[in-house]
Amino acid sequence: MSLLKDRGLLSLVVIFFLLLFLFGRPIVNGDGFGYFGIYRTLKTEQSVNTKYPEQFTNFADWTYGHVWDDTYAPLYYHGSAMLWSPFLIVSDLIGETGLLSDFSDDYFNTYGVSIFEGMGILIGTAILSLISFYLIFLILKRYFSENVSLLASFGIFFSNFLFFYTFIEPSNSHLPALSLITVGLWLIHNRIIDLDQKNTYHDLINKLKESEDSNWWILAGLIFGLSANVRIDSILIIAPFIIFLIYKRNLSVFIRVMAGIILGIIPMLIFSNNAYADPFESGLSLFSYEAPFSLKYFSVFKLLFSPIRGILAWSPLVIFSIVGLILGVRRINIIKQISIYGLVTALSVLLFYSFWNNWWAGYSLGNRFFIVLYPVFVFGLANFINQMRLRRLKYLALFIVCIGILFSLTLTLGFVTYDNSNKDAPYYVKFKEPNIPDNYPNLLSEQYDVLDMYKAGVMHLTLNSLEIEFNDGGKSLMQLSR
Repeated sequence: MSLLKDRGLLSLVVIFFLLLFLFGRPIVNGDGFGYFGIYRTLKTEQSVNTKYPEQFTNFADWTYGHVWDDTYAPLYYHGSAMLWSPFLIVSDLIGETGLLSDFSDDYFNTYGVSIFEGMGILIGTAILSLISFYLIFLILKRYFSENVSLLASFGIFFSNFLFFYTFIEPSNSHLPALSLITVGLWLIHNRIIDLDQKNTYHDLINKLKESEDSNWWILAGLIFGLSANVRIDSILIIAPFIIFLIYKRNLSVFIRVMAGIILGIIPMLIFSNNAYADPFESGLSLFSYEAPFSLKYFSVFKLLFSPIRGILAWSPLVIFSIVGLILGVRRINIIKQISIYGLVTALSVLLFYSFWNNWWAGYSLGNRFFIVLYPVFVFGLANFINQMRLRRLKYLALFIVCIGILFSLTLTLGFVTYDNSNKDAPYYVKFKEPNIPDNYPNLLSEQYDVLDMYKAGVMHLTLNSLEIEFNDGGKSLMQLSR
């Protein structure tokens, strides 16, 4: 049956575009200017860098950094702009017709982007999110029933805040990265290995041997390499598989996958060389106020349980996903190997960000760093639901999923950003004589991050002396010193 005749897919498309119509915000916000800006400067200045960072309004302060002369480089890689570009090109062509020109000019003055640029990113992110959702659903159907697969997919989509970063804050990089990850996973599951719930570990080993000469492995590696152009943590999803290939001494598949990954990261090296004059440099390391990674940041328990951004505190349905993965380890079919793989992958992402200098993810709803684990959490939740169904507890499982969705949706739709303009607000931040180095993009001056750091208990940063006063009656005064 062709995709166009697939009622399930058509229904899913209708649901996504209904959500887009009801909740979609055609804006670029926060870090999004660092991603979108690459597309705009390539179009207007024929460069990934810019001489006019002020075009990105006040967000230029921490999405661009001074590199040389009067040139400013983006903090982030080009991958998101690459995936958005087809939608932005179409939206720009529509905007050039003069349609809604007066409204678009006012919109630009308010938001730093035209209404058509905003719509290009919103629709692009929605389509990339739809691709991610549908491909993971197709993978799940190989191991679980259609109803279980659909319920698990929607459960994690809403409870892990993919809904928020698809429609309400569409200009972040998590969904573009996830779309490439899911394409790579789908290619491996549905086109190369081709296993289902009837298969075992020995079938997996045999399939790997049978596919040793398949060049599809190069394409799969290429897709994961390209995903690193969007977010470097994407590589963590394929890393356990590469280690497994080394362990099983499957040199043929290992070489093909690694060849694809290397081909995929070449554009990233070219971008870094153009942006920072060093192919192995990144904006986050070049402009960061502290070393991006350090043992002193170790924050595993905060990432899991903190009321500020803890994944289990903000997305409690993930708890049942983890339970599902643990239950899966006890199975005797291929679900056991996938569950072990999922747990190892989740642990690697957790450890990766526990040593990151910004574990709370800055301006964020929930902990957006874990969106990369959407395939893992969906599989775990699907196995949990399936195990409950086998124990004749399917209605309890349905209740748990609905409550999890309702909990996170309440947080999503009730999310209120802090008003920086109100000096009488309890958490208004006042800077006293900031002394910021010229090559530092003033990351701290964005008040969301300062507030999050204060709540998270951050007291000392490697920064020139900077006093920040929280307007709460003088009860909190934080001195940041070198």
